[in-house]
Amino acid sequence: MVIPHILQKYCRFLTHHARGIAICIAIFTVGCLVVSIRLTVNNNLLDLLPRNLERVQKFLNVITDFGPEENVILILRPDKNGSISDCIDFAQEVEDRLRDEPAIAEVNYQTKLLTENTITFCLNNLFLLASPEVQQKILESLTEQRIEENLTRFRSYLLTSSIPSQELQYLKMDPLGLSAFIINDLLPESLKENFDLHSGYYISKTASFMLMFLKPAHPPSNMDYNQHLLSKIDTALEEARQEIPGVSSEITGIYAVMTESFYGLRSDMLITVLVSCGGVLFLYGVVYRRLFLLMAMLFSLGIGMIWTIGTITLFFKQLNVITSIFPAILLGLGADFAIHLLERYFSEVESGHNHEQALELALAGTGHGIIIACLTTSFAFLSLLLTDYPAFKQLGIMASAGLIFLLIAVFTVTPLLLIFRYSDKKVGLTQHPPSTLFLSYLLKIQQRPRLIVVMFLLVSIFFLGLVLDLEFQDDYLALAQSKDNKALKLQDQLEKEMGRSIDHSFLLFEGTDLESLLIAGEDFSYRLQQLPENERPVEIENVSSWLPSLKRQTERRSSIQALCASKGSPAAYYDAISAIILQKTKKLGLSESYIRTQYLPRIKPAFALNQISFSTYPHLLRIMFVDPFVRLKENSTLVINRLYYQRGLIFKKGSSHDSALPRDVLLPGQGEFFNIALIMSDMRSQIVKDIVYCVLLSVVTILLLLLVDFRHCRYVLLVLSPVLFGIVWMLGWLHLGGGSLNAISIGIIPLVIGIGIDDGIHLMQRFRESGNKFRPHQLTSCLRAIILTSLTTMIGFGSLMLVNTPGIISLGALAVLGVGCCLVISLVFLPAVLVLLSQNEGG
Repeated sequence: MVIPHILQKYCRFLTHHARGIAICIAIFTVGCLVVSIRLTVNNNLLDLLPRNLERVQKFLNVITDFGPEENVILILRPDKNGSISDCIDFAQEVEDRLRDEPAIAEVNYQTKLLTENTITFCLNNLFLLASPEVQQKILESLTEQRIEENLTRFRSYLLTSSIPSQELQYLKMDPLGLSAFIINDLLPESLKENFDLHSGYYISKTASFMLMFLKPAHPPSNMDYNQHLLSKIDTALEEARQEIPGVSSEITGIYAVMTESFYGLRSDMLITVLVSCGGVLFLYGVVYRRLFLLMAMLFSLGIGMIWTIGTITLFFKQLNVITSIFPAILLGLGADFAIHLLERYFSEVESGHNHEQALELALAGTGHGIIIACLTTSFAFLSLLLTDYPAFKQLGIMASAGLIFLLIAVFTVTPLLLIFRYSDKKVGLTQHPPSTLFLSYLLKIQQRPRLIVVMFLLVSIFFLGLVLDLEFQDDYLALAQSKDNKALKLQDQLEKEMGRSIDHSFLLFEGTDLESLLIAGEDFSYRLQQLPENERPVEIENVSSWLPSLKRQTERRSSIQALCASKGSPAAYYDAISAIILQKTKKLGLSESYIRTQYLPRIKPAFALNQISFSTYPHLLRIMFVDPFVRLKENSTLVINRLYYQRGLIFKKGSSHDSALPRDVLLPGQGEFFNIALIMSDMRSQIVKDIVYCVLLSVVTILLLLLVDFRHCRYVLLVLSPVLFGIVWMLGWLHLGGGSLNAISIGIIPLVIGIGIDDGIHLMQRFRESGNKFRPHQLTSCLRAIILTSLTTMIGFGSLMLVNTPGIISLGALAVLGVGCCLVISLVFLPAVLVLLSQNEGG
């Protein structure tokens, strides 16, 4: 065969030019090491999103047009001997320290709705801002009896000293309290429970805590920025605490949740690397019991990793969050190459060959299988190029290139170390598990191969039936967030108190005419309110509350005109009530001049029913009530609506557009509805589709490669049997254990294909070397290597189950299950089939 012949010549070349090759390797390694220093990690999660998904692109556009939608939320609590006023002072101290911080765009702990501008605007547009039901209530409050009651109450407030100054100031601006009808109607229900209307502070109804909202300058996708932002906030809180020690503070919101999850996961991954490395080294130590062999393996793999990282730096400059974990994967796969080579080397030494003969036989024999295994795994990774995810594409290129470099390192550095170590010495035998154990095991399989094959086929058919009923988990929030995430627990607690989720959905309307967009938003809100209570949002924020469409204003104008018909017209109605107000003012001894010159001129425009328009909207109020929802671009206008659901609803029901928002609520072409759950649902669907394509491509490519190498369909099917049956068994056991697939764990399937197929390749190569005869004594070293490589892979992936993120735990568990199933089939089913094949050819 060609490959073994080339490897024999290569081994002789290494032996004769060992020092020169070692010097070249050292120079190249140093160069790669210098270059790799420039490699950085890009922690921006937005760069992981596929740009071809329409909803993802819309989401990114919303961030660009409207800025970050999320806040950092500070929960301030007074101590036992303190009061909520301490929290207010503390919030002022924090604001003073963060006011000029570039990372924070806005600090908000007080929203003064009861300002003169707001009160005047509400009174000027009293009936156009009010629904017909509220219009009726306003007119009911303007009867002679009610006017006298309200003015009497106003007079009593003026005479008492117990009323807060802020509330008294509001009463002076609106003695009849008419603006309260508008403000209470437009104020969100969740805000009423945690907002003091008169002071403007976000204070809980029990006065046990106060909220601060910090609007960051950038989205929460960049983890480096998030960490810098939270560090600045922590510093400000600590400095404020030195001035006002009686207040405790807690941080939550998506920025804190994502940062804690990300860096918690990074810390967990470091632990898993240490655990897996320790476990693998312990396993190698138990098997080989020689420090030199461990050091030779680690040194070879280390050199290969330096070559990989150095070369990658020249092309990519940066790793992303996903590809930054690829060195750990490569080390596990590269170790398999070294194990098979060393196992074969010492197997030949045990057979009586000297150092040079053993090395040449090891490279020529096992080297062939290692190359084919490396290529099949590389093709499995390269199939990731079919995905629409930039991160997975980069991972595919890096991992496949890395495997090639590790293969070269194992085929150069490991033989060189053996040459320098044993060229002038007798090679000592390693302490393996007794070969007689494997030999007796293979002899038992040789006795009843048909029974074993039939049993395995029956079990596989049973598992195949279970696979068809396997479910897919859609609870994305439960998968992605750490179980010990303190910020997430605080957010859950806060959402329970507020009665709604902090995470919100978007409805984006885009067009050229603001009026038509306002009408579309109003129609949408109306249809939402017709839904069952458990399906409609808890709260809707939109611009139409403060800037109703001209169509709605016309409807409300007609409504109030009908209500005022008894007086002839709204203007006549005003003349009547203004006379009553002045009469009652004089009767109660209030300032008639103030009412006549200050208050009544604010009410009079409401009865004129003048149009409210975007162009004439008061500037200060437009900043508060309109600008957060409207963007006027050069060629289009954007209007956004924010929908707040019950906690967790959008994540549990967001697997499809229909379940998250019924089709008859949002009319076709009227707007774009999306939330993070729907985006993740689209990504999940894309991932599943991409994984199917990747699996198909990798299987086809591997089939072609194996056909070229083995030149017989029967042998190719036997090589594939461990991985094909192994995946069926893996999914069957997953179903039996009550588990399910998810968008994270499903990504392990192509990797299991690449790893699991190696076992079949090495067994078939040894079988062919034996002249297509089942010779147990020649398969023992191969079985040792297969067991050792599978155990190292299982240790590596099993360490992922130590993290606190359910999605990563499920990935590690499924990988261990998959590799374990492939190992069992390689150790039992495939040898039994080889026995039958040997008997058939012998017969």
